[in-house]
Parts: sequence; structure tokens; C-alpha cells
Amino acid sequence: MVDKRPAMLYYGKIHHSHRAMAESVDAELIQVEGGRPMSRIRAASRLDVGEKPIITEGGRPLFQAAWMDIFGNCGPVIHLAADEALMNIFNPLEHYSVTTRVAHAWAHRHVDAVLGVSPRLVSEARVFGTDVTKLIHPFPSQKKWDNLGKISPELDSQQVLAVGSHRKKNNFEILQEIADEADSEIEFVVVGPDTELLTETRSVTTCGFVDESEFFDLYKESGAFILPAIAQPFPVSTLEALRAGLPPFVTTETGTSDYIHKVHPKLVSGVSIPQIAASLDWYFDLERNERENLSTDVRSIGDRFSPVQGKETFKIAYQQTMEELRI
Repeated sequence: MVDKRPAMLYYGKIHHSHRAMAESVDAELIQVEGGRPMSRIRAASRLDVGEKPIITEGGRPLFQAAWMDIFGNCGPVIHLAADEALMNIFNPLEHYSVTTRVAHAWAHRHVDAVLGVSPRLVSEARVFGTDVTKLIHPFPSQKKWDNLGKISPELDSQQVLAVGSHRKKNNFEILQEIADEADSEIEFVVVGPDTELLTETRSVTTCGFVDESEFFDLYKESGAFILPAIAQPFPVSTLEALRAGLPPFVTTETGTSDYIHKVHPKLVSGVSIPQIAASLDWYFDLERNERENLSTDVRSIGDRFSPVQGKETFKIAYQQTMEELRI
């Protein structure tokens, strides 16, 4: 009988919610190699997990899993679709090369099932030909969940918080242009890995990585949250903002936009600078009590994405996947 306890392949630093998902199904965590394609293919030939299912987190692990499937070194391949790989196949993203896009499309041919973090990714997986698909969501860490739930944001503040890494998909480079376009006097504060490399301007302060105390203080001091993403499947940063009662402004290319749109359509805009600026101007023209109502509503949405519920949902989805694959 096939061992149903999977191995989760990851690259670099594993996301906290993915680690928790792995723990929920008693998965072994295995970090895959980087480097050139040939070295990664050789690594795939050496890594033999028998008939155990493998869960891939990200494009590099998916590439290695595809080769492990070819070498017969694993059981079924379950792709944890949490990045832009599927999005890039259907709508080419500028920050990915053509070679990477082709590699993603080729590797997905070896996928037996997809656990997608957003309805869009699940739909794209089905269009691509994956019959077994399940919707799961990432979630904040337990410590952030607990602390953010106690926060009362400063809703009169013109400070808008942006949280995330300095990567093309997050599109933080346009924040000053948004401030220039808006009629409101907006002050953006950007927090996250490598964000200190962004150019500071009169309306944009970059903090880089901050300690937990400062992280929570920034939520308390801010009046709104922003993620002007051009490709974000289901960012946990927006879930953290919802949990803190901080109204988040996102684009239609952000996986959490469906949930945020239910609070108010104007919290979601297109990716253009004028559209985002207009949404922020609408918000800063609201009366205090209207902002408070929005804060209450977004917190009620954020409360749905608890770590406990997220882990249980993943565990059930994985078990159902194994049943459908007859494992």
C-alpha cells in the first residue's frame, strides 16, 4: 500500500502557512536545489521518495517533481498552486522569461492534482487539464493572527501601509506616482524584505524588514492598506490587513480581491495609477463613521482566515485528493 504521508518540496525559505499545511498532513519537508536546469535534473534523479505523494511549493520544486515523475522516483504529484506559475502560462508576465513560462507549462503536464489558493488558479488548472483540483487558502501565522485581532487602526491617519517583499509582482515602484495622481495627501510606508532598496521619496518611506513590535505599531498608526499588485495569487498580507480592520486597497490581479470586493467595490481597482489613486481619494473623503463601518466589515472578512481553520481545510482537501486519486 502506498504511504499516504507526502513529502513537500520547497525552495528557499518556506512560507509559514505552507509549513503549517505540511504539518497538518504529516509531510516531510525537503528543500530542492537551485542552479542550472541540468543540476536540478541530476538532483531529481538522486532524490527517491519511493511511491510517496509529493506536494510542490513553487516553480522550482514543480520542475524537480516533473523530472522525479519521469525517473519514477515518486508517487503522484500534487501542486500547491500558490505563486504566479499558472497565471504566467495563461497570461505571460513581463517579469518571467519565455523559457520559464515554457518550463512551467511543461512541468504542469506531470501534475496529478492541484491544491490552488484562489478560485482563479483552480479554474486555470482545470482548463490546463488537471481534473483533480481543490480550493485551499493560506493564512497568517498564529502570532500575527492573535496580535492583529487586537489592533484598532488610526482611521483618521493619511498613512497607507504596504506590506510585502520588493518584487515586481507587488508593484511598489508606482506608489509615488499614485501619490502624485491623488488629490489626498497620502503618505505610504512600505515594509518587507528588500523594500529598503526602493527609492524613498517625499511620499514614500521604506522600512525594509522590521521587528514584530514595529510591525504591529505600523498597523495601529495607519489608516489604510495597499497592494498595487500586477500578479498576486492570494497574498497573506491582505489577510493580515483584514484581520487588523485596516481597509485594503488591491487590484483586480490580486487573488483576495473577490473577498475584498464584497466589503466595498471601491476597495478593488484596475492596475492603472489613476484608478488606484481615485479609489484612495474616495476613501479619504469619507466621514469618520463611514471609515469605521468599513473597518468593522473588513475585520469580519479577515476573521474567516484563521490558522486553525486553514490547516483543517488543507488537511481535508489533501485527504479528498488522495481518495480521488485512489491512493
